[in-house]
Amino acid sequence: MLQKQDQSNKHPLKILIQRCDRIGDMVFTFPLLDQLRDAYPNAQIDFIASAEGKLALNEYGEINAIYVLNSKRFDTDIKPLIKILKNKEYDLFISLWNHPKLNKIGFLANIPKRIGFEQSWLNKQLFTHHIRHPWPDLTKHAIEHNLSVMTALNLKPIFKRAHLAIEKYQDNDLLKKLKQNKKQLIIIFTETGGSNIPFPETVIKEFIEKLSKKETYHIVLAGAKNPERFNDCNLANTTNIIGKTSFTDLIACIAGCDYYIGPDTGPTQFASLLNKPMLFFSPLKANHPSIYGPLSNQHRIIRQEYGYPKLHIKKEDHAALLHYLSGDMMLDDFSKLTNDKNKLTSYDEMTYYHLLNTFRILYFPYKNESSEDVNKECDRLQKDGLKIYCINNGSLNTIIKQMILRNANVFQGDIPLWIKIAVHIYMGSIAHFLQPVNVSGSIFKLATKKLVAKYKKAYQARV
Repeated sequence: MLQKQDQSNKHPLKILIQRCDRIGDMVFTFPLLDQLRDAYPNAQIDFIASAEGKLALNEYGEINAIYVLNSKRFDTDIKPLIKILKNKEYDLFISLWNHPKLNKIGFLANIPKRIGFEQSWLNKQLFTHHIRHPWPDLTKHAIEHNLSVMTALNLKPIFKRAHLAIEKYQDNDLLKKLKQNKKQLIIIFTETGGSNIPFPETVIKEFIEKLSKKETYHIVLAGAKNPERFNDCNLANTTNIIGKTSFTDLIACIAGCDYYIGPDTGPTQFASLLNKPMLFFSPLKANHPSIYGPLSNQHRIIRQEYGYPKLHIKKEDHAALLHYLSGDMMLDDFSKLTNDKNKLTSYDEMTYYHLLNTFRILYFPYKNESSEDVNKECDRLQKDGLKIYCINNGSLNTIIKQMILRNANVFQGDIPLWIKIAVHIYMGSIAHFLQPVNVSGSIFKLATKKLVAKYKKAYQARV
């Protein structure tokens, strides 16, 4: 499609990328930017981003121009932007947020080559090169979905973290102040104020009180200001910088910390990019670690979403949803995190760990399998970290309730056809949630890794 770098061109290759959503989503584009740079070292790369995305791009650097769009004003902001873009003579447009209004930009700006997700008849007309729409496949990380652009360019994508130069943060005044006491630095990111669920304040305080007794760590509380939280925070060996930092200061502190603890949000993805050992809090049923999980070599996922009877979580659900959290639990997970034996040394190991924290299975026993034997097999797999639950002769109502409670995304075993059809209709038309895949075969005497590979293959076949 595009040559590595055509020296006969009168101007360097000019690439325009669209990603107008949140900070974490922008961080997931950085590996693609790295690999585009490697493939086209003289290219000019420009971006269309949200104001939040621009903050992330500023930390990445090496972006020629950033056009900011407000998602609340797409209708009024896009038209004047098109006029500007038409005069820029871009060679390639890449649309990474599959938004109908944003997908049109490259076409309307007369950019000759346009890459985007193949989802609808309209997209097929707007883009000259298509990549598969990813979200039915929860076995691929968001970074992998972005990297699929490389295949449209006839280039081989490599799933790995991006490179972020951290030397620029070494002289950051706030970071130097926090490191004066020579203790290991732990950043606890409390919240962004966005859609993700934060750690409960009481749990964080309990954890800090227990951890501060060791006196080997200095703890830093960071995040967006919330008038309802951490107003009276006076804890030993702790500095509270919540709502008191610029974005660059925050990333500098993350770059300089020894450990990071936070929910599934933008700054946490920066910590992942910087390969920080971390506790990753992932409470939402829809936010699967296999798609959004960290790529740090040392991380532990805190996720017990399989015990709450709702798919779509609201603020009033938080207390009941997070009942399992405690300071002792966090301390136990942190102790395991600091053990070098728990390192994930390859991306394959990370993917497997993420899938263990993503796949939730309802098992329908075959007629020759006794309840006692099935329960023993489920217990065996549960001990390996696979969340699998047995269904015995349940009504459709019971099955749907269990599916919602367990956040089940895999049905396995002797599944009646009518249940497959009914669940497909319910999840697609009523719940508007990811439909589980159906997998045949027994779980008996199968290794956990083989089962995970089987579920992964089923999802990839569905796409």
